[in-house]
Amino acid sequence: MEKPRILLLNASTNENGHSREILRLCEEELSGLGCETELFWIGPHHISSCRICGGCRDTRACVVDDVVPEFTELAKRADGFIVAIPQQRIKSEASIASFASRCIYSAGEVFRLKPAVCVTAALRTGDSLGRKRMTKCFSDAEAPLVSALYWNVRSSDEGARALRKDLANVNALYNAVRDMVYFVRCRQAGREAGVAEPERAGSAFSLPHSY
Repeated sequence: MEKPRILLLNASTNENGHSREILRLCEEELSGLGCETELFWIGPHHISSCRICGGCRDTRACVVDDVVPEFTELAKRADGFIVAIPQQRIKSEASIASFASRCIYSAGEVFRLKPAVCVTAALRTGDSLGRKRMTKCFSDAEAPLVSALYWNVRSSDEGARALRKDLANVNALYNAVRDMVYFVRCRQAGREAGVAEPERAGSAFSLPHSY
Protein backbone atom coordinates (compact mmCIF):
# COMPACT_ATOMS: atom_id res chain seq x y z
CA MET A 1 0.00 0.00 0.00
CA GLU A 2 1.39 3.39 -1.01
CA LYS A 3 2.12 6.07 1.52
CA PRO A 4 -0.85 8.45 1.81
CA ARG A 5 -0.06 11.93 0.49
CA ILE A 6 -1.64 14.68 2.56
CA LEU A 7 -1.78 18.28 1.37
CA LEU A 8 -1.64 20.85 4.18
CA LEU A 9 -3.07 24.31 3.52
CA ASN A 10 -1.94 27.25 5.64
CA ALA A 11 -4.77 29.69 4.92
CA SER A 12 -3.46 32.48 7.12
CA THR A 13 -1.90 35.73 5.96
CA ASN A 14 0.81 35.00 8.53
CA GLU A 15 3.15 32.31 7.27
CA ASN A 16 4.39 31.36 10.75
CA GLY A 17 1.49 32.02 13.08
CA HIS A 18 -1.07 29.85 14.87
CA SER A 19 -2.25 28.16 11.68
CA ARG A 20 1.28 27.05 10.83
CA GLU A 21 1.72 25.66 14.34
CA ILE A 22 -1.49 23.68 13.94
CA LEU A 23 -0.10 22.17 10.77
CA ARG A 24 3.22 21.37 12.46
CA LEU A 25 1.33 19.30 15.01
CA CYS A 26 -0.50 17.57 12.17
CA GLU A 27 2.77 16.97 10.30
CA GLU A 28 4.29 15.28 13.33
CA GLU A 29 1.34 12.92 13.70
CA LEU A 30 1.16 12.21 9.96
CA SER A 31 4.85 11.34 9.91
CA GLY A 32 4.33 8.83 12.70
CA LEU A 33 1.49 7.29 10.70
CA GLY A 34 3.70 6.78 7.66
CA CYS A 35 2.29 9.58 5.50
CA GLU A 36 3.94 12.02 3.15
CA THR A 37 3.03 15.69 3.54
CA GLU A 38 3.20 18.77 1.38
CA LEU A 39 2.66 22.29 2.70
CA PHE A 40 1.00 25.10 0.75
CA TRP A 41 0.82 28.66 2.07
CA ILE A 42 -1.99 30.68 0.58
CA GLY A 43 -0.08 33.94 0.99
CA PRO A 44 -0.92 37.36 2.43
CA HIS A 45 -2.77 38.85 -0.53
CA HIS A 46 -6.49 39.16 -1.14
CA ILE A 47 -7.90 36.49 -3.46
CA SER A 48 -10.46 37.68 -5.96
CA SER A 49 -13.79 35.97 -6.47
CA CYS A 50 -14.78 33.95 -9.54
CA ARG A 51 -15.06 36.06 -12.71
CA ILE A 52 -17.69 33.69 -14.14
CA CYS A 53 -15.76 33.78 -17.39
CA GLY A 54 -16.15 30.07 -18.14
CA GLY A 55 -12.47 29.71 -19.01
CA CYS A 56 -12.11 26.66 -16.76
CA ARG A 57 -14.68 24.63 -18.71
CA ASP A 58 -12.09 23.44 -21.21
CA THR A 59 -8.89 23.66 -19.18
CA ARG A 60 -10.30 22.30 -15.87
CA ALA A 61 -8.14 24.93 -14.17
CA CYS A 62 -8.83 28.51 -13.17
CA VAL A 63 -7.49 30.95 -15.76
CA VAL A 64 -6.78 33.66 -13.16
CA ASP A 65 -3.05 33.80 -12.50
CA ASP A 66 -2.86 33.47 -8.72
CA VAL A 67 -2.59 30.74 -6.07
CA VAL A 68 -5.80 28.87 -6.98
CA PRO A 69 -4.53 26.93 -10.04
CA GLU A 70 -1.28 26.26 -8.22
CA PHE A 71 -3.14 24.69 -5.31
CA THR A 72 -5.51 22.60 -7.43
CA GLU A 73 -2.54 21.22 -9.35
CA LEU A 74 -1.03 19.99 -6.08
CA ALA A 75 -4.43 18.64 -5.01
CA LYS A 76 -4.46 16.22 -7.96
CA ARG A 77 -1.83 14.01 -6.34
CA ALA A 78 -3.09 14.37 -2.76
CA ASP A 79 -5.09 11.69 -0.93
CA GLY A 80 -6.42 14.01 1.76
CA PHE A 81 -6.39 17.59 2.98
CA ILE A 82 -5.88 19.51 6.19
CA VAL A 83 -6.76 23.20 6.22
CA ALA A 84 -5.75 25.53 9.06
CA ILE A 85 -7.18 29.03 9.06
CA PRO A 86 -7.65 31.85 11.58
CA GLN A 87 -11.21 33.05 12.10
CA GLN A 88 -10.25 36.60 11.13
CA ARG A 89 -9.38 35.64 7.57
CA ILE A 90 -12.64 33.81 7.07
CA LYS A 91 -14.64 36.82 8.14
CA SER A 92 -12.66 39.52 6.36
CA GLU A 93 -13.01 40.32 2.66
CA ALA A 94 -14.45 36.86 1.89
CA SER A 95 -11.01 36.02 0.51
CA ILE A 96 -10.98 32.42 1.69
CA ALA A 97 -14.49 31.80 0.46
CA SER A 98 -13.37 33.07 -2.95
CA PHE A 99 -10.35 30.77 -2.91
CA ALA A 100 -12.37 27.68 -1.99
CA SER A 101 -15.24 28.33 -4.39
CA ARG A 102 -12.88 28.91 -7.31
CA CYS A 103 -11.08 25.66 -6.53
CA ILE A 104 -14.40 23.83 -6.73
CA TYR A 105 -15.70 25.60 -9.85
CA SER A 106 -12.51 25.05 -11.81
CA ALA A 107 -11.27 21.65 -10.60
CA GLY A 108 -13.76 20.22 -8.13
CA GLU A 109 -13.20 16.66 -9.31
CA VAL A 110 -9.70 16.58 -7.79
CA PHE A 111 -11.22 16.79 -4.29
CA ARG A 112 -13.89 14.12 -4.80
CA LEU A 113 -13.84 11.25 -2.25
CA LYS A 114 -10.70 12.63 -0.57
CA PRO A 115 -11.24 13.25 3.18
CA ALA A 116 -10.63 16.72 4.53
CA VAL A 117 -10.01 18.21 7.96
CA CYS A 118 -10.76 21.89 8.46
CA VAL A 119 -9.41 23.59 11.59
CA THR A 120 -10.01 27.19 12.58
CA ALA A 121 -7.88 28.98 15.16
CA ALA A 122 -9.98 31.28 17.33
CA LEU A 123 -9.46 33.24 20.52
CA ARG A 124 -12.74 31.79 21.66
CA THR A 125 -14.27 28.38 21.01
CA GLY A 126 -17.42 29.61 19.31
CA ASP A 127 -16.25 30.13 15.74
CA SER A 128 -18.72 27.67 14.27
CA LEU A 129 -19.83 30.00 11.47
CA GLY A 130 -16.34 30.31 10.02
CA ARG A 131 -15.80 26.58 10.13
CA LYS A 132 -19.11 25.93 8.39
CA ARG A 133 -18.14 28.22 5.53
CA MET A 134 -15.00 26.21 4.87
CA THR A 135 -16.44 22.75 5.37
CA LYS A 136 -19.31 23.55 3.02
CA CYS A 137 -16.81 24.15 0.22
CA PHE A 138 -15.35 20.66 0.67
CA SER A 139 -18.75 19.01 0.97
CA ASP A 140 -19.84 20.70 -2.26
CA ALA A 141 -16.90 18.96 -3.96
CA GLU A 142 -18.00 15.52 -2.65
CA ALA A 143 -15.07 15.40 -0.22
CA PRO A 144 -15.83 13.50 3.03
CA LEU A 145 -15.42 15.74 6.08
CA VAL A 146 -13.57 14.49 9.14
CA SER A 147 -14.93 15.90 12.38
CA ALA A 148 -13.62 15.92 15.95
CA LEU A 149 -14.90 15.92 19.50
CA TYR A 150 -13.44 19.34 20.23
CA TRP A 151 -13.48 22.18 17.74
CA ASN A 152 -12.16 24.77 17.26
CA VAL A 153 -8.53 25.04 18.22
CA ARG A 154 -8.19 27.78 20.79
CA SER A 155 -5.41 30.24 20.00
CA SER A 156 -3.59 32.22 22.64
CA ASP A 157 -2.07 35.65 23.14
CA GLU A 158 1.03 33.84 24.44
CA GLY A 159 2.02 32.91 20.89
CA ALA A 160 1.68 29.99 18.52
CA ARG A 161 3.80 27.59 20.56
CA ALA A 162 1.33 27.93 23.43
CA LEU A 163 -1.08 25.78 21.42
CA ARG A 164 0.91 22.74 22.49
CA LYS A 165 0.24 23.44 26.16
CA ASP A 166 -3.47 22.78 25.73
CA LEU A 167 -3.97 19.00 25.58
CA ALA A 168 -7.51 19.47 24.28
CA ASN A 169 -6.04 21.22 21.24
CA VAL A 170 -3.37 18.60 20.69
CA ASN A 171 -5.63 15.59 21.19
CA ALA A 172 -8.33 17.01 18.93
CA LEU A 173 -5.81 17.47 16.12
CA TYR A 174 -4.23 14.05 16.58
CA ASN A 175 -7.62 12.32 16.61
CA ALA A 176 -8.77 14.12 13.47
CA VAL A 177 -5.52 13.26 11.70
CA ARG A 178 -5.78 9.60 12.66
CA ASP A 179 -9.39 9.42 11.50
CA MET A 180 -8.52 11.02 8.17
CA VAL A 181 -5.63 8.64 7.55
CA TYR A 182 -7.92 5.72 8.39
CA PHE A 183 -10.38 6.78 5.68
CA VAL A 184 -7.56 7.33 3.19
CA ARG A 185 -6.24 3.82 3.83
CA CYS A 186 -9.74 2.36 3.56
CA ARG A 187 -10.02 3.90 0.11
CA GLN A 188 -6.62 2.51 -0.85
CA ALA A 189 -7.56 -0.93 0.44
CA GLY A 190 -10.79 -0.85 -1.52
CA ARG A 191 -8.95 -0.11 -4.72
CA GLU A 192 -6.50 -2.93 -4.11
CA ALA A 193 -9.39 -5.29 -3.40
CA GLY A 194 -11.07 -4.37 -6.68
CA VAL A 195 -13.90 -2.32 -5.20
CA ALA A 196 -14.94 0.12 -7.91
CA GLU A 197 -15.53 3.70 -6.89
CA PRO A 198 -18.97 5.06 -7.77
CA GLU A 199 -19.38 6.45 -11.26
CA ARG A 200 -20.66 9.97 -11.53
CA ALA A 201 -23.91 10.66 -13.34
CA GLY A 202 -22.42 13.56 -15.29
CA SER A 203 -20.35 16.58 -14.36
CA ALA A 204 -21.52 18.81 -11.53
CA PHE A 205 -18.69 21.29 -11.75
CA SER A 206 -19.38 23.21 -14.96
CA LEU A 207 -20.84 26.67 -14.60
CA PRO A 208 -24.54 27.04 -15.45
CA HIS A 209 -25.18 28.02 -19.06
CA SER A 210 -27.13 31.04 -17.88
CA TYR A 211 -23.85 32.55 -16.62
